[in-house]
Amino acid sequence: MEVVTGALPSIITKLTILATGEYNLQKGLKGEIKFLQEELTAMKGALEDVAKVPAEKLPNGDEIWARNVRELSYDIEDSIDKVMVKFEGRKLDNLHGFRKFTGSNLDWLMQPMVRHKIATEIKEIKSRLQEAINRLQYFIVIDDIWDINLWKIIKNALLDNDVGSRIVVTTRNRDVAEQVGGAYQMKPLSLSKSQKLLYARIFGTRNKNINEDMEKCLDEELAEVSNRILKKCAGVPLAIITIGSLLASKGANKMDWDEVYNSMGTGLHNNFDVGTMRKILLLSYYDLPSHLKTCLLYLSVFPEDFKIERDRLIWMWVAEDFIQCTREGKSLSEIGESYFNELINRSMIQLVNYEYDLENNEYCCVHDMVLELIRILSSKENFVTILHGHKDDTSPTNTVRRLSLQNWKVDHARIGGKTKKQKIRSVVVFSPLNPEPKLWTFGILRVLDLESCRLYKVHFCLKHLGKLTHLRCLHIQNYGGVPRGISNLTSLEVLSIMLVGDSTTIIELGHLTELRVLKISLNSGYTVGLENSLVECLQKLKKINTVDIRGTDLLDRIGLLDAWQAPPHLRRIQLSKCWFSVRPDWMNPSHLRRLTFLAVSVLRLQQEDLAIIGRLPALRDLCLCVDYGLGIVVNGSLFRNLIRCKLLNFMPPVVFHQGAMPMLTDLEFTFDLRKTRRITGSIDSLEFGLENLRALQNIVVRFGDESDREHDTEEAMAVLDLFETGTISWLGHALLLCAVHAFLLPQLASAQCAVHRFALVLEMPFVL
Repeated sequence: MEVVTGALPSIITKLTILATGEYNLQKGLKGEIKFLQEELTAMKGALEDVAKVPAEKLPNGDEIWARNVRELSYDIEDSIDKVMVKFEGRKLDNLHGFRKFTGSNLDWLMQPMVRHKIATEIKEIKSRLQEAINRLQYFIVIDDIWDINLWKIIKNALLDNDVGSRIVVTTRNRDVAEQVGGAYQMKPLSLSKSQKLLYARIFGTRNKNINEDMEKCLDEELAEVSNRILKKCAGVPLAIITIGSLLASKGANKMDWDEVYNSMGTGLHNNFDVGTMRKILLLSYYDLPSHLKTCLLYLSVFPEDFKIERDRLIWMWVAEDFIQCTREGKSLSEIGESYFNELINRSMIQLVNYEYDLENNEYCCVHDMVLELIRILSSKENFVTILHGHKDDTSPTNTVRRLSLQNWKVDHARIGGKTKKQKIRSVVVFSPLNPEPKLWTFGILRVLDLESCRLYKVHFCLKHLGKLTHLRCLHIQNYGGVPRGISNLTSLEVLSIMLVGDSTTIIELGHLTELRVLKISLNSGYTVGLENSLVECLQKLKKINTVDIRGTDLLDRIGLLDAWQAPPHLRRIQLSKCWFSVRPDWMNPSHLRRLTFLAVSVLRLQQEDLAIIGRLPALRDLCLCVDYGLGIVVNGSLFRNLIRCKLLNFMPPVVFHQGAMPMLTDLEFTFDLRKTRRITGSIDSLEFGLENLRALQNIVVRFGDESDREHDTEEAMAVLDLFETGTISWLGHALLLCAVHAFLLPQLASAQCAVHRFALVLEMPFVL
């Protein structure tokens, strides 16, 4: 919404809070606030009307007026925020001193002698690599080069060792293609393949008619319009997918499809260039609702080909007030998820497939051409400023709203100067700070994201962090402690990830009562009262949505959080190396109705405990680790919405009944074969009922006992026999990969080594 209406929606909401809240304002002032609300609401409506018209069709005066109103709205909101923070701020008494910085390995790496040693080792590695390359054939693919000078630099680094090596370069720039030589012009899709791609995008691949007779999905008039649209797409897949997503949002309405066709311009059937593709992308952009335009443009803060974590992005949107709570019963993060999914469905962003892991996070990326477009639009609207070392997207007015630092060669100290630092709302860093900008001078900063930044001596940069009283979202990695003054950040909603460990520091975090997301790592040192301090801290966080606490191998404590009473609105719980003695009473379906992600360790878990967890209504991801769990049964009434599941250290039999986990696609479980054989007498007849998991696509099975190497080889070979004899014959065309110590595979085949740990990874694109 912001790129269309500036900060007006957020201002109107805040004015309502000021007028009706307990701010003890004078009666006359409340009347002025109401008048201002009405005026700004009218302006918001006018800006929304302007946004529906493509830029080239707008009168110049309207465009200038809209830009000025948006800029003014930011300044108004900044003033309101300062008033509200002053009203809501409160003194914190009896604060203990913060623990001294523990430092980090990064400081050690910066010592001169160590740097010299590392440099010498790197030179030696490069020399050995050069020798190896000179003897080998290599096949190199260099994707998407736009600049001739860049190609020349890369070309000089490539070896011509005359052994038949090959290099493939992809580009959309004809001049680059001619410089490379031997250009192959990709052929466009045929009409039939274009139709198949278009209809699959409109109707979904589950529609069986698409493969049988695509045009039967449409009436004659819509089929004719779609063919005209496809001619303008000229067989370019990205254009077809983008237009297909747009048509899918319109429904099967000929008038709407004709409007899309007429908006596409002339179309260059045999000369489909970048400009034509950009017109199609612009068409899809202008069709977005205003709130999605804003969320999409914010993605321009990320570098090209960057894998963007969904939840990280959503909470940045929330911190910037891009998401307004307009849906009854829905939290801001849930609304943000719907925005994210809608951008996926409209093909403006793309999901990235990562291997199944404990996190189960979703990631997206932005296609290069879409990123180029939104960077142009962001620069034009003064929405995002990017410093990347060459042609920076800087603001002509020196008013920077959002800042993305993407190149370590940039002098970050120059962020000051003529730049109006007090206007910056977001700072996102993807390179080492060089040198450290004085971030504490950014008075209204809301988002500070250093998660993708290598933090060299960053305590100089963060020592005055407590002055950023408007900060809502703070992402930090590779940092040796909690920044000084963290308890002053009473507006903070997201805190991720810091190394904490002493009771005093944890108590400080309890003052951050606006927190929705808390991701922290506990250090390995034990301090007296840590358990009580951690529970006390969590109990104060009444608005918490996500709790992610990580221990270490040295900090593997039982009962650390037994006394915690989790709030009912939690959506994600991830506790690593923090064991519950038994299942907490609050972990039940009537209390945690919104919980979608649960990763916990429980010392003792009974069958009835699993049945209670299995009835959590919204649960999609489960990682359950036990110290001892003998024999569990999952019946057809449990885990109705579960998609991914890990069961760790459970002893067989683990049985899935018919109808169990109907939506499960990913399963991992581990058990000790030696203990299993001792208890059951044999592993040859183990039955899991995996054939009852009808949606299953991927399975990871881990066997072994790390404490007893003597039996490892015997047990590993027994598992191989188990598969070879057909005991698990339902796997069909499954790929069997023995992986944990790849360098031991040759010895494993001859059964002449002691395998430290044995794992089976089964990837199954099969149909039962």
